[in-house]
Parts: sequence; C-alpha cells; structure tokens
Amino acid sequence: MTKFAFSVCLLIVITGTTFAADDLAQLERQLKEYLLTNKYSNLFDTINPEHDSDKFLKAGRFMKSMQSDGSWKSIDYTSKRRGGWPVNGHMSRVTTMAKAYCSRNSKYSQSSEMLGAIRKALQFWLENDFVSPNWWHNQIGVPREVGRTLILVGDRVPEEVVERSIEMVMARARIRMTGQNRIWLAGNVFMRGLLTDDAELVTKAANAIAAEVRVTTAEGVQPDWSFHQHGPQLQFGNYGLSYANDCAMWANILRGTRFAFDDAKIEILRNYLLNGQQWVVWNRSMDISACGRQLFPGQPRKKARLLAEIFPVMAAADKEHMAEYMAFTRRYLDDGTTENAFTGHKHFWRSDFTVHRRPDFYCSVKMCSPRVIGAESGNSENLLGYHLADGATYIYRNGDEYRDIFPVWDWRKLPGTTCLQSDEPLPQLSWSGYHNGSDFVGGVSDGNNGVTVMDYDRDGLRAKKVWFFHGDEILCLGAGISTDKDQYVVTTIDQCLLNGEAVVYGRDGSPMVGKHILGRPAWMWHNRIGYALLENSGVYVSADKQTGKWSSVYSAGSDKQVSKEVFRAQIEHGKAPQNASYAYKILPGVKPSTLLKGKIGELQVIANTENIQAATCDDWAGIIFHKAGSVKIPESPHTALDKPGLVMLERKGDTVNISVAEPTANKDIDSFKLTLSGKFEGENCTYDGENDVTSCLIELPTGKGQRGGSTFVSVKKLN
Repeated sequence: MTKFAFSVCLLIVITGTTFAADDLAQLERQLKEYLLTNKYSNLFDTINPEHDSDKFLKAGRFMKSMQSDGSWKSIDYTSKRRGGWPVNGHMSRVTTMAKAYCSRNSKYSQSSEMLGAIRKALQFWLENDFVSPNWWHNQIGVPREVGRTLILVGDRVPEEVVERSIEMVMARARIRMTGQNRIWLAGNVFMRGLLTDDAELVTKAANAIAAEVRVTTAEGVQPDWSFHQHGPQLQFGNYGLSYANDCAMWANILRGTRFAFDDAKIEILRNYLLNGQQWVVWNRSMDISACGRQLFPGQPRKKARLLAEIFPVMAAADKEHMAEYMAFTRRYLDDGTTENAFTGHKHFWRSDFTVHRRPDFYCSVKMCSPRVIGAESGNSENLLGYHLADGATYIYRNGDEYRDIFPVWDWRKLPGTTCLQSDEPLPQLSWSGYHNGSDFVGGVSDGNNGVTVMDYDRDGLRAKKVWFFHGDEILCLGAGISTDKDQYVVTTIDQCLLNGEAVVYGRDGSPMVGKHILGRPAWMWHNRIGYALLENSGVYVSADKQTGKWSSVYSAGSDKQVSKEVFRAQIEHGKAPQNASYAYKILPGVKPSTLLKGKIGELQVIANTENIQAATCDDWAGIIFHKAGSVKIPESPHTALDKPGLVMLERKGDTVNISVAEPTANKDIDSFKLTLSGKFEGENCTYDGENDVTSCLIELPTGKGQRGGSTFVSVKKLN
C-alpha cells in the first residue's frame, strides 16, 4: 500500500528515536524543491545571463510527439544495447514532463493535457516492463526516473499505477555495491521509502548515502582527492562526476533533518571539488584523461558544464566557502580572453595522474602501474583506448585542441606516449582494464612545479619516461627505449586538431611547412606552442586530413565517415630499437621569433640514462634516481639518494627547499637518506666534515593511502 492511500499521520519508533511522518514530509518537500525550483543552480544563471531560462521546451515537444499508446516513435523499444540504452529515454522524458507539470514557472503547470500524457506514458511502461541487458538501467537508471516522477505527481496518478511502479520497477533497486553505484541505488531506495511512508527504509537509505561521503583507499574519494570506481582507476569525469552531483544534491535535500551531512562530510565534499575536480577543467572543457571511457561527441565540454552547475549547488550547502565555489563557476563562464587565475602543479599519487596549470595553458600526464588501472572498456565504449594511460600528455590553450578528435586519432600515437606500431587492430580492453608492468610510476610536487616519471613496461617495450614541469616549460625525456619485437617504435610529441599554420625549422633556420620526414629539426611551432628538439632524432611532422568514424570509438556511434585536419609530430626510434632516447621541450605561448633567436627556455638536461634522469635551471633542479646514486647539478650541491626515488631542489638564497617522493608506494620504505655536498643545517641533518657532505634523513608519508605522496623539507647552507 502506498502513502497515497492514507491521510493518517503515523508516529514510528526506530532504534530508540522518534521519527514522525512530518519528518518524511519535510524530506519529500525538500526533494521536490530540488527537482522543481533548482534554486541552487539558479546561482549559475545569475552569473550567466545568456543561460536558457526556459527548462520546459522539451516537455512540450515530448507531449506533442507522444503516440496514442503512450510511446514515442523515435525510441527503439527493441534495443538491447548496453551502453546508452535508448529505451531509458522513455522514462527520462516522463520525468521532464512531470517537472513541467508541477513547476509554477512552466506554461504546462497543472495542465490536464500534460498530466494525461504522463499517465499514459507510465501505463505504457508498466504494460511492457522493458528490461535492459545492462543491470544499471534496471536497478538505477529507470527506477530513478520512475521515483522522481512519482515524487512529483504520484498523488495525481491512479493508485494502482503508483503501486505497480513501486513493486515492479523501483523494488529492483537494493542497497549494495560501493562508491557511486551504492549512492545511486540508495537514492532509489530513499525515494521508495518516501513513496511508501517507510521511515525505516528512508533511514537505511540516507545512512547508506552518508556512509559513502568518506575518504577511502577502496572505491570512492581517495586521500589525494581523486576518485576511483571499478577498482583503482581514475574516474573524475564518469562515476566521480556523478558522485559530486549526487552528494551536492543530497547535502541540500537532507539539510535540517536528522540525516543532514555533518561538518566533516561537508569538508570532504569541499576538498573533493576544490582540490580534485576543479583541477581537470580548462576553458569549458574537461581533460580527456579525466573523462574515463565516455569519449563520445562533445563529452569533455558536457562534463565541464555539469561540474560548473554542481559547484553552485554545493555552495548552497557550504555557504562559508561560497566564494571559492563560485570562483570556479565564474572561471568556467569566462570566454577565454582573461588569464586563468587557478594555477599550480598537482600529482594525484593514488591515480598516477599529473596536472600542471599556468595562466595561459594546461598540461596533464596520465599513467598507470600495477597499483592503478590505466583504462577500461565496457558497454562497447572506449574500444580504442589501449594506450590512454601510457603517459598520454595533453596540452590545452583554448580548450578545443582535441575537441571531438577521437574518430580520426591514430590511437597508437597519442600525445606523449612511446608505443609499438602495427597495422593490426589494437587489442580490445575489458572491464578489468590494463596495467603497466613496472611500479616505478609517480610524481613529486611542491604545488607549483613538479617531476613525473613512468617506467614504461608493456607488450615487450620498455622506456624510462620523465616529464619536468617548471614554470612555463615542460621538458620530456626518454631513455632505455628497447624492444625485442620486430616492430617500429614511435614517441608522439603531439597529435591535435590543426589550428592555423604548422611550421618546422631545421638546424639551418630554414622554414619547412607541411609534411616532412626530418632528421634533425631545431624546433616546431603550432597553435602558439613551441616544440624544441634537444637530441638528434628522426622526426615525422604532418598537417594533414585524417579520417575515421565514431563507431570505431564506441559501437553506438555513427558509421558516417568523419574527416578533420590534424597536426602530428612524432619521434621515430626505428625498428626494434635498443637503448634509444629522446629529449624535447614543450613551450606553450612562445613566439616563433623567440625560437628563431635560439631561446628555448631555461631548463637544461643534466642526465638522461636508465639510471638517472635530471634537469636544472638557475634556481631549480629535478632528479629521477631509478637506482640509488648521485649526480652533480651545476650551481647546486652534489646530490645523492640511497634508494630509487624522485628529488626536487629549489634554491632561495642560502635555503634549499627539498621535495621528495617514493613513487612505488612501497610499504617497506619509510625514509630516504639524501646527501648534499657542503655543510647544511636542518631537521635530521648530519654533517660529515671529513668528506664535506650533509646527510638528511627524510621521513616519507606512511599514513593510509599517503604512500607515494610528496614530502617537503628545508635546509640552510652554512658557510
């Protein structure tokens, strides 16, 4: 029996506390308020006057296009597609119509014609009880839409229809699983509890939702503020985006009740949004590496848009920090003509992912290891993503550099990757994804600059790959590139949409535009980005049309041929290379005239071997110790490390700021012994006068989920 059969106010006792029907009424009222007025997202509208304020145009079109039996001709009700199951669109349309019917701002408010269409569409669904081959739609997607519709118009729908909807559709949702899946399921159970006046069910569901607002090393929000789902896998733009959306929603729906999120949970959500999610959006587009398997047309921009709407919702639940949330939304709404004020460097050590932000560019590196899954393919999505976490390095300035490039990409030549080349189809991924063979994968960061490393080991190809991020420069080194396979190996510098002229300059300074195979170019320039070659390398550069189709990326995509002009630059290592290497710089914002003068930044390569890779400029140095060893840095102390690890030195007068990280997150390594030539003082430092060296014992992070993160210490030079 549903609540619509009674009008009696009950008093229920649960676990020693009194829970009145009035409490259920408050929760239902606040859920309706969220679904209808969306006043929190209206904060988004106030700073975006061009935002379409009419939310109900679609509802009118749905009502008018509905067939006499309550179905839509445009929906394929026989579909057995797992991803993007079109039949789910039936119930999402019904929810849209229910919102239009209940909203006072809609011209369809209390429209008998609209209500009749809603009833007819519900009845059609119940008569057919459509079931998807994908459990998600049956237990999450469809019950969610049915629940929202009944919350809005259940008292205007025949009781029999409500009861059948609850028993046939909503009862399929049970609280189970982890992370965002658990929140989705619990949300459906919560609505079922409200619809049946079941306070015990509401309590169970609300507690399950709140329990997922936590920092964990399992699925969910990670200690570095990234997000995992389907195992240890970066999911910022897929499950993690839904998590942000739903948690911000529930923070507002549950406010003022016994289920309201406490301050600690609000703080977790704040950190997740401000220290995690906002890092991966640039000029109205979400980083490809953050989008997960959902590489559909327009998805990076759609995901960024949703995140920009989530921030005001969270601001309503965390008013003391409203300015920080709204700064992100305002930055999103900027037309790209002003400098991006959110800058810095962050390595997400739990997810093998690095972000470097400057006022006029964004760069990221996505990797994987035995600890972290690189990418997944499921529901016939992400069919070509076999190399998405092999050091993929994306450089954004206007945000459209890779917009809908996916059908025409050469997926064996993703930017930043070093890969075997073949004419054979790429191996197909599964839900379990893939891992890199080496665990020496990670990064060190001081919040402004950083160094990232990937000891690449896949499919018989090995390479020591390093990225040095300092200010406006990115230095990329590769060493020990070797394979016994009789295949060519290529390191791709970039593969992006062509934007204007692409220029290549040889050692003699002569310009060469177009498609060339060049032995020793000095530099390339495209889209206001310079690429300086620091080693003699065979380099292939092209600015040509590439073709493909969306169905090769995900099976539900279009089979229509797509063509786009693409800029591609790659280093050719030849067939079956042994101990090959590369060295190049990425210089966003540099002018060709600057490059012509031989000015290619400040960073210099000090070492690029299988044991040590190091770079420096006047006041900074980054060192990768693949083995315990030492290196001499010009204008800096001779530096040694007793174990494999990452070291960054920043000199400020007599002070040396030291950042270190142990990238393997080895549970048996709790400290480093860093040795500097000369006499220094600092915590846990010991000076050896006979050899004129100072040894510093540096404790590494050892807390749950903290291993692999950076540690910072400072020492002072003594005369």
